Amino acid sequence: MEYSAIFHDMDKRFSYAVDKDLFVIRVQVKKDDMKEVILHYEDKYIPMERKDTRKTVPMKKVAVSQFHDYYEAQIKMHLICLRYFFEFTDTQGEKVYYGNYEFDKECITNRDRMFDCPQNLREEEMFEVPEWAANKVVYQIFPSRFAATEPVDKELWYKAPITPMDDLHGNLRGIIEHMDDIQNLGIDVLYMTPIFQSNSCHKYDTTDYYQIDPSFGTTEDLKELVQKAHERGMKVVLDAVYNHTGREFFAFAALVAERIVPGVREFVLPSHLSKEPAAKWIAEELKLHPVIDAGLGLGEGTGAVMLFSLLDLALALYEDQTTFDTMEIAQYERYGETE
Repeated sequence: MEYSAIFHDMDKRFSYAVDKDLFVIRVQVKKDDMKEVILHYEDKYIPMERKDTRKTVPMKKVAVSQFHDYYEAQIKMHLICLRYFFEFTDTQGEKVYYGNYEFDKECITNRDRMFDCPQNLREEEMFEVPEWAANKVVYQIFPSRFAATEPVDKELWYKAPITPMDDLHGNLRGIIEHMDDIQNLGIDVLYMTPIFQSNSCHKYDTTDYYQIDPSFGTTEDLKELVQKAHERGMKVVLDAVYNHTGREFFAFAALVAERIVPGVREFVLPSHLSKEPAAKWIAEELKLHPVIDAGLGLGEGTGAVMLFSLLDLALALYEDQTTFDTMEIAQYERYGETE
């Protein structure tokens, strides 16, 4: 039995709710290593002397990757918290039990040595698929490279390999003209990468979230695209990126020019970047010496907006390779606007 390939974590990847009182428990093992996997579970808070809540259920292999098998079991429960562990029997007949990240040759009876699944917490994390999206086929479109309405040089259109900076001049009108082709593929949902104003072909470095990029068309073009999709029973999803912006985004430009961002309340600079090496590096890289000094002394309540890539590179300066959970721009506002 390959112990190192066995993996389970007490999070929503491996222990999650799919409906009220209905849960999925999942575990990863080495590919073709197991003859049988059994899930043992019981109520955390009901004492054994009061009631025996112990149950078992065989787990089914539901997925296979290059190196691993994935087993799952669905269980019904209505309680405060579940305790559980796994029983593995490999193809050679070896049996082992696994609970709370430890292996044991004997069946686990101590609840402190079992995994933990608080029902309310997991149900609060439950992702509810909207009715319009359930079991639908989604087609992703990168607008600048899907279809163009003006002639494009064949050398550019068929260039290989293509680079991130290559613009093939596709636009919204090109998508509209191929709507029948998309429908004939059996597509239910169109998912478009960003279409808002930007200086790149990919538009992930947005400079204005209120304007369609002129290279893609107009607001009227977007309205027509949505209308024609709806006429065919298709939905349209727009990709909008708010956790990083382009350098010409109004708040970033204001920060560079004025040292402050009037009207902007919540631009976040991760506290990890308060270290002197990162601050100096960013100051040099962005030529913002008047704005960012070694101590990031921007004043109380003042944040700094940075590009995602620059923050990522700055983190590499740390000896401990610190990572951070989020650097979302929680909210942005235009000058004088409060919406």
